[in-house]
This record gives sequence, structure tokens and C-alpha cells, in this order.
Amino acid sequence: MGNLDNYQVTDEVVSDFTPLPVDKYLASIVEAELKQTKAGTGSYINVKFEVMDGKFKGRWVFIMITFTNPNSTAQEIGRKQLNTLLQAIGYGVGQGIQDTSELTGHAVVIEVGIEQNEGYAPKNTVKNYFSANAQGAVPVAPSAPAPTAAPVQPSAAPVESNDVSPSWAQ
Repeated sequence: MGNLDNYQVTDEVVSDFTPLPVDKYLASIVEAELKQTKAGTGSYINVKFEVMDGKFKGRWVFIMITFTNPNSTAQEIGRKQLNTLLQAIGYGVGQGIQDTSELTGHAVVIEVGIEQNEGYAPKNTVKNYFSANAQGAVPVAPSAPAPTAAPVQPSAAPVESNDVSPSWAQ
């Protein structure tokens, strides 16, 4: 049991769990945690993004990125998603990451979609990640998994723009 220290109920409640509209959003990674699957046969990174501006500022989007899985295709897809996210926040091919805490605090543009599974309410999903540099969002193509290497800090060099101006930058 956990001590709630005589928590007092207030009138502050969450009022909106509807999915965000399909769009691109400037967001910050506020949490990232490596967790084991229920079956205990794999792991995933649970990531929480917070929208940083616009009408939906403060709203959260959650994703799970497969990290290890007995199904090699599922693991490959997850690793490509992780590579895309890492490149969007400034990691270069061949650079390493040791801990999920290294993801938190980074700004990234997330392309949000809506997923509908039978028997469940619609929910947001992240379809792609883009660099959140001052020149606009730059698509980052997924790459092959990076080899394990000593941790290297992300590059601070700006990424060239392809002159695509996302809705959050207008």
C-alpha cells in the first residue's frame, strides 16, 4: 500500500480524454521508461510526450516502442521507430544511448494519428518524428539499428530544412 498523506479531494478534474486531431505537434519528451511485456518475453519503451504549444498545449500523447521481442519483425519495427526518434532529437548514426532517461527533455515534432481497435475507444498514435529545429520540421528516414557504442552526446548542429512548414510553425 502507498501512503497518500491524507490527500484532500478538490474540484480539479481531467475533462478531456478525446484523441488529438491528426496533425503535427511540437512536443517534449517528459517520460521514457523501459518496461517488460506482460508475458515477460520482451520489453518496450513507454514514452510520454507533452504538446508544447498551440490549442492543445499541455496535452499528452503516449506511445510504446518495442525494444526486445521474440518476433524478429516486431523487434525490427520497434528499433526503426527508436532510431527515427533518436535521429529527430539529434543523435547521429552510430551514436549510442545507455538509458531511457537520456530521451527526456528533448523537443521533437510528432506526427499524430488516431488508432481505432475493436472494443476500445480511439486513441492517438505517433506515426513519425521530425526534428524540432528553428527552420521547420525535417523528416527523418528510419535507418538500420545503430551498433552498440559508447554514449555520445547528441549533435547540436542544425539540420537543413526542406522548406516544409508544419502547422505548428505557422
